[in-house]
Amino acid sequence: MGRRIKTLMYPITSVILAVSSGCSVDFYARRLVKHNTAKGKTSLWWLGSPDKLMKTGRISSQHRIPTADGTKLDVWVIHGQPEKARNEPCGTVMILHGILDSKARFFGMAQQMARKGYNVVMLDHRAHGRSEGIYTTFGAKEKFDARDVIDSLLKSGDIAEPIYVFGQSMGAAIAVQYAAVDPRCKAVMAVAPYTDMRSAARRFVPFMNPEKFEEIVARGGELAGFEPDEASAILAASELKVPLLVVHGLIDAIVPHHHGKAVYQAAAAEKKLITFPLLGHVSLMLGRQRWFANHADRHFRRANAL
Repeated sequence: MGRRIKTLMYPITSVILAVSSGCSVDFYARRLVKHNTAKGKTSLWWLGSPDKLMKTGRISSQHRIPTADGTKLDVWVIHGQPEKARNEPCGTVMILHGILDSKARFFGMAQQMARKGYNVVMLDHRAHGRSEGIYTTFGAKEKFDARDVIDSLLKSGDIAEPIYVFGQSMGAAIAVQYAAVDPRCKAVMAVAPYTDMRSAARRFVPFMNPEKFEEIVARGGELAGFEPDEASAILAASELKVPLLVVHGLIDAIVPHHHGKAVYQAAAAEKKLITFPLLGHVSLMLGRQRWFANHADRHFRRANAL
């Protein structure tokens, strides 16, 4: 657990050290959009190769799907294998991981969702896992990446509608943004989402003066090729037309609870907020993938019935 917290804090501590050493705007900006994703790659290595996972029936297929700018994303699909009591098709759930991580993070939950009858789409975000790319854009590009993945898999017949999305941390912020731009998505479950790119980035450099902070945010956007204002879960929530379930730990020190609450409050459609009083960013997920799978299933089924 201590190692996980250190890994998650890497972008924050590295930039704080940079500030104290008087480095350039480019130095800070690169650390906002370029991260050490070794943790997620290691988790994928432990799971095994896609060929091995397909041979053992743990995933159904692997894909290399190009996005609009040509970045190839590594994607796994698990076909729904409903229990006898639930033999009706449930559609597809896309699961989105957080920063520094990979699709391996929610592999256990993906297996459970498949057993409930859902097709499951798992992807490594750009610059993460086995996907291509150098920079993270906090959802500005990733929301369209997710849409491109769904487009490709629907066209190939590998998955079926309706589409639902689940995400954690950065993946939660991306999930909300994705749902706002893809009308095929019928419900969102967001675990510990941040409100927007600026709020997330501000925690990396808490003591920097506002003028210089705006410089590094703008420069980070230039380096990664995106507009920082377009990476906003809170703006996307206000445009949602589908049910939103937000789950957040009250003592989250990485993405504070008020972020999730603000996303929840901004949502225009049906919404629900679940707060865990004694849990933080990492502890919220520990040993609870079954709980999250069960709540996602209830949330998605209720949304489908509306």
